[in-house]
Amino acid sequence: MVVPVLLLLGLLLQTPSMDYWHRASPLQNPISVVEVSNATLRLGDGRNIELLSIVPTPGVSPEELDEFLRVATLQGIEIQTSGPGVSPSVTAEPMFYNWCGTRSGFRRWAGTYTPADLESLAVFCGYAVPAPNLDHLSELQRWRLNGALAIRLDKEGDEGRPDTVSETGIRYDSQPHVLQDLDAIISLVTDTPIPD
Repeated sequence: MVVPVLLLLGLLLQTPSMDYWHRASPLQNPISVVEVSNATLRLGDGRNIELLSIVPTPGVSPEELDEFLRVATLQGIEIQTSGPGVSPSVTAEPMFYNWCGTRSGFRRWAGTYTPADLESLAVFCGYAVPAPNLDHLSELQRWRLNGALAIRLDKEGDEGRPDTVSETGIRYDSQPHVLQDLDAIISLVTDTPIPD
């Protein structure tokens, strides 16, 4: 009886696990991004969105920033306009992949998809810093970009390295849970209220 049980257990342990992805708030009407070059997104509908609010972090090449933006926008983007004279906000839903062996039985938690403001995400993940001139942004957009930088600089053990990016996602460290409540966390870290 012991031998069949051990054989069954051995077979079960060799059975591949099923990956589980968490996706609580998918983009509602994503627009595909077909190319990223010089921090400009070429969209599937023919438009170009130039990300004027960010520049590469010192030590990060423009090509590395473009690759980060490409990976972050693989699920598409949504564009929110704020009014005349104000740059639109771009929301992406990047995939954050689990790099360790988190398991529950035969299910492995593979990662999560988390919507985020694209430019704040690039700053938060260490690939960009706010551009010198942010006059084209709303007060909320400026506050969010500078707050994302404050959180990035406050991350312990960071040593200034950008977060790891693969062909399809960003390595899951602590980002997704911070990004879900980014405005509240910025308010706490910077001790400033969320602008109206």
